[in-house]
Amino acid sequence: MEAQVISKEIYPGVLVHRQILSDALQEFLVENKRYNTLDFEIDFSGSEGIRIENSHELTINLEILPTRTQPIARVITEAKFFINSKFRFNLCPPPADVARQLIAEDSDDILKKLRSSSKIFKNLPINKVSLDQISSELKGNNFVDPDFSPSDSSIYAGYSISKNELIHWRRPIDIFSDGFTLFPDEIEPNDIRPGNLENYWFLSALSTLSERPQLVKRLFFNEEVNPDGVYRLRFCKGGEWVVVTVDDYFPCLPQGNPIYSRSYNNDIWVLLLEKAYAKLHGSYMLLRNGWAHEALLDLTGCPSENLLFDSKKVRDMIDSNSFWGYLRELDENGALLSACVTEEHFENSGPRHGGLMPGYSYTILQLRETRNEYLINIRNPWGYFEWEGDWSNKSPLWTPELINSLHPELGEDDGTFWMSFRDFLNYFNSINICRVKTFYEARVHGKFLRLSIDERSCVISKFYYCLDIPETTKIYIGVHQEDERVFGADSKRTYLDIGLVIFKRDRGDNPVVYSYKSNENKREIEIEIELQPGSYVILPRTTGCRLRRPVNAAIEYPSLLLDKQLHPLFLSTIKDIFRKYDIMLKGELGYHEFKNLMETCSENIIQKDFENIKANFCSTQFGLTQEGLVSYFKDAMSKRGDEKIWEWLLALGYDKDFYSIKSRVFLLSLHSTCKLKLTVRDAVKSNLDKLATLELLKKYGRKKNDQADVELLSLVEPDAAAFTYGVFNKLEDKSIKPTLDCSKAKGVLISTMSDIITVTLPPKTGEILAHFVRVDENFDFRVNFVYTIA
Repeated sequence: MEAQVISKEIYPGVLVHRQILSDALQEFLVENKRYNTLDFEIDFSGSEGIRIENSHELTINLEILPTRTQPIARVITEAKFFINSKFRFNLCPPPADVARQLIAEDSDDILKKLRSSSKIFKNLPINKVSLDQISSELKGNNFVDPDFSPSDSSIYAGYSISKNELIHWRRPIDIFSDGFTLFPDEIEPNDIRPGNLENYWFLSALSTLSERPQLVKRLFFNEEVNPDGVYRLRFCKGGEWVVVTVDDYFPCLPQGNPIYSRSYNNDIWVLLLEKAYAKLHGSYMLLRNGWAHEALLDLTGCPSENLLFDSKKVRDMIDSNSFWGYLRELDENGALLSACVTEEHFENSGPRHGGLMPGYSYTILQLRETRNEYLINIRNPWGYFEWEGDWSNKSPLWTPELINSLHPELGEDDGTFWMSFRDFLNYFNSINICRVKTFYEARVHGKFLRLSIDERSCVISKFYYCLDIPETTKIYIGVHQEDERVFGADSKRTYLDIGLVIFKRDRGDNPVVYSYKSNENKREIEIEIELQPGSYVILPRTTGCRLRRPVNAAIEYPSLLLDKQLHPLFLSTIKDIFRKYDIMLKGELGYHEFKNLMETCSENIIQKDFENIKANFCSTQFGLTQEGLVSYFKDAMSKRGDEKIWEWLLALGYDKDFYSIKSRVFLLSLHSTCKLKLTVRDAVKSNLDKLATLELLKKYGRKKNDQADVELLSLVEPDAAAFTYGVFNKLEDKSIKPTLDCSKAKGVLISTMSDIITVTLPPKTGEILAHFVRVDENFDFRVNFVYTIA
């Protein structure tokens, strides 16, 4: 009898073959065309008149290796029989040797496409041209991002590479065998499935944002799946809106699913957002551990902050019974709110009851008042660990009257729950606030510069900002630094302490300090203030103590090249240079911006030279892009040598280890409810910084000496671990020569070049002696102050 074969594909690439060998014998085989290993089960339960050869069971389990066909069961039948067969299987990663071979084959294909993309987009600005133009240039190939390639560097830059982890870069068309979409029919906060990246801070913010799906969709330029794998997104990073274009290769298990965050469904918006955000910082690993309010700012561009419940601002509101009203007003005005609790807070607050989990950010959905209670409706974005205390889903406090009034969803295990405001303050330790609103918005470039005057050094804002207010308005003013999370910034451009002063300008009088935001050592600072009609001056401030090479930093003097490519820290430095000279925030350097950059390097550039540079390097019609500046430096290095490039870098304020020691870029943002008129002025030739500091010393400083004719004052800014010393000559007709000797001080950075500071003060004047920042636990600030009559 010739064997009869019945075949059925039960899943793409998985076939079951049933061979009828004789009237009494049939054989089942599984053909695995996939590169996955199959954990396969065949179940004959419910069959009659059969037995399995060499088995007393009706269920057989077997592992089937990739690209293999394997017998799984031989069935012996009686004269009368009935076969009922059911199949179950799991797709598992292939064996390591098979996986490496498979990854190598796919990597070769990716590398070929990467070389093609690198040639195509060498002079074509990926973030500026249309997505359709990118697709047309690909000529049938899919897009491979030359600036964030599917490779280990895109995962591990800034971290040690894990040698034990096999990464398979796969596209959605390969991951989702039954099709995929860009967005689901309706974006849900619980759609986000965390991976193993430990970036809950970002995912929590994304979940909070998903409460309003339109806020997610406005981050995407694409409205649907791009068959060529080209996607473009926008983020507000460092205070300015930036465009990020990525491909659709994602790090996966070998022949498996993505290893990082994704949607629970077959849509790719979470995959793309995480990848674009990783590119913005330099790698996936640089997204580990952070603060949800910072991610909310990056995702919305709206004023955002984190309020600690033990801060003076919140404690004062709690003590005055106004904190609930403050939160209600934020909620009614459309702010996104979430609350978080840290591991330390749990450890310090007793037993871990209530079902809450540390390290998570919980979205606040509603704030409601009942006759006797303030209640908060909260969502855990991951759908696990709901609150189990008073007002939880099973709490007896829910009366029929309250249920009819508030309509709570108490039956579903969806991660949403209610709790009292009192318990909220006990179990959470901070709240994230993102003021999403239609604002009048302004974003302008800024820079802190180190100046040297008479052997003394100071760091001031290059610009001050004149603001005309036509009507009473609430305004949010932010000063934003480059995120230390960004590759290169984390080691070579760490945060400065930053703050700001607002002056009121009255006709005929010198400006007077109207408001003040104390310096803080953080990514950005923000002040919320109501201004009356009039003219104001905004002056960002810093002590500048950290604008230097770190004390005891190892001398490495790296080469400009590493493995025949630009050294990653050199590449990061060029990007920082670009930001410093992109004054108009257009993502390109126009002629005058590029001319200023090269004049700093003692190079003269005329318009004709600039047109030739644009023709040869990645540019738009109007200017040189960041990629173009990178190529320009690389070309200059090959033609003029490393020594010339180092001359340029030193002139631009970087040392031989790429530390930024002379300037630091920032961005000033303003959000208001009315139109503003903002003018930028050069502050270098003004005395505004000095005027502001002396006024703050007079108003908030502590006297540090006993003399009546001379005042030594200290201004302490605790959130920056900073303090400033200034001296005032109270004499009517005599100059003085004060000296502050800090040579015995330990554990501090000093803003001046010398630790012995001497100045000459005319009668009735004041002078800043130095700024200090505490940097060591072994802090010992011993100073000696003396003065003589000049």
